[in-house]
Amino acid sequence: MRNILNNIFVVFALIAFILVGCNPKGSDDPATLQDAQGNSNDSTTQTPKKPIPAKPADNVAQANEAQKQIVIDALKQKAASEQAIQKGKVEKNDQYGMKDGAFKKLTNTANNKTYDDDGNKSLRATFYASLDWIEKTIEDFGKIIVQIEADAANKGTWNADLIKAGQNIQEELGKATTQIDVKKDKLNSLSLEKLNALKSNLEKIEQSKKTWKTFVDGIIADHTADKGSIKNDVAKLVAHIKISYDKDIKAALQSTKDTGTEIKKIIDEIK
Repeated sequence: MRNILNNIFVVFALIAFILVGCNPKGSDDPATLQDAQGNSNDSTTQTPKKPIPAKPADNVAQANEAQKQIVIDALKQKAASEQAIQKGKVEKNDQYGMKDGAFKKLTNTANNKTYDDDGNKSLRATFYASLDWIEKTIEDFGKIIVQIEADAANKGTWNADLIKAGQNIQEELGKATTQIDVKKDKLNSLSLEKLNALKSNLEKIEQSKKTWKTFVDGIIADHTADKGSIKNDVAKLVAHIKISYDKDIKAALQSTKDTGTEIKKIIDEIK
């Protein structure tokens, strides 16, 4: 009987030992489990940090730089477009019909040579560029100038006025665009205010050139249509030209000269 009881006790002892071995740390602390779960949830649901917003001053500076670049790009494009007008152009041997009847009658006081001379090729090219090197326009306008120059009463007057008007306007535009092109990589050193002023002044000279071309096109059209019987009457032709010349071209010439000076002042600020 004693042996049976001893065996039963041993069996119970073994079972108890096995159960304790399966969970050597004992029951988990509920508070510990809760803390672990809470930490896990915090790490997975944590809201990402928001980027620090830019300061108002930074936004203004960025907008200012962006606007400056827009103006600079526009200036570069204007300079490139104007220079492209001259590129690859070759003058006709008869100088578009103006060689003997107009250019030979006009002297360049800088070198004391007449305009038809090779030494004044650049002056002729500048005049052609004022009309965008459009050959028909140059030839048609040249015929009108030659017609006036051949008239004894008007010899030596309108020939010089008309040729030099186009030449001077184009010359100022050419100088302005060349100055911009030379300093194109340093334009950003100017303030936005100065860049806008530069662009505005350049556009004024461009407008003067448009005024000049409109004037020439109008004279050609009226002459072709014999408006007011001007085609074969030089006195009437000159009177007709004078109205538009005094009204539009004189003002354009003065504006171009003044504006060219302003452009040079701004460009000279770039070191």
